Amino acid sequence: MTALCPSRPSRRQPVILPLKHRRYPSAMTLCIAAHTNTDLGLPRIVLCSDYLVGDDFSVHENTPKVHLPFLPGLCVMFAGRLEDVQDLIRLYKIRSMRTGYAINDTYEKLKEELWCGMQEFREWLARCGRKKGQTDAQLLVCGFLQGMPLIVSVDQSQVSRCEREFSAIGTGAYAAEIMLRIRFRSVESTWETRLRQALYFVYEAKRISEMSPSVGPMTSLIVLEPTNGGLRSYHAGFETLMFFHNQFDRFGPQPYSDGTTPPWPSVFPEAPQRLLSTKDDPSHQPPSPESPGETGEF
Repeated sequence: MTALCPSRPSRRQPVILPLKHRRYPSAMTLCIAAHTNTDLGLPRIVLCSDYLVGDDFSVHENTPKVHLPFLPGLCVMFAGRLEDVQDLIRLYKIRSMRTGYAINDTYEKLKEELWCGMQEFREWLARCGRKKGQTDAQLLVCGFLQGMPLIVSVDQSQVSRCEREFSAIGTGAYAAEIMLRIRFRSVESTWETRLRQALYFVYEAKRISEMSPSVGPMTSLIVLEPTNGGLRSYHAGFETLMFFHNQFDRFGPQPYSDGTTPPWPSVFPEAPQRLLSTKDDPSHQPPSPESPGETGEF
């Protein structure tokens, strides 16, 4: 009988790793709401957003960010995971029918409705297996409450009323808010910013925020006005968007191509370093002790 030789140990099989997908920010998008007035002083609200939505593995640009109507007399803009946002808005509508929220209710009642609805949504997420009921859903609730314009920001941590001229949500909000602060600060009476100015300001801020890969190039521009029974919305058409596109090319950030050089000092390395405030008049700065009457800075 032939003796069986012990088999050689098999080589260790390589571990096949799963494919790595590009991951996208869940709260991708940009939504802006701004207070404004017509030339007659009538209050209006300007809304601006992109159309980009996605999850951890894919994106597409075909989703309007303004949901109208939301609650009586109000609309809503959203950022975050699309499935979460759709479920949250649906819960708010069901809850408002249960609680009897009406268009003539106070802001305190609306704030309670929004906060309790968010907590109810997080509890539902936790029962569905979401860790601690966490969500990246963000909302901008906009409209007119008892005839007064209202912008409210909602997320899982707070409900806050916008006390300034504008508010923004989404991954592009940081860049947009910087530009909006600059523009609204340049207007003498910010709360009475005319409609034409406000439309350009929010359009420009949206274009600036497109530097972020999580903000899409398509733009939605809407004006809200109050009616006896709620809201009326006006959507900017192609010609209006092309008008602001041309305005942005004219008034937006321009390339710096002066071609001249600043007056460099003759002895720069030995010049003492001294801070110069942009709010101070350079003529009031004291001369350098090393070279009285002259400085080595530029």
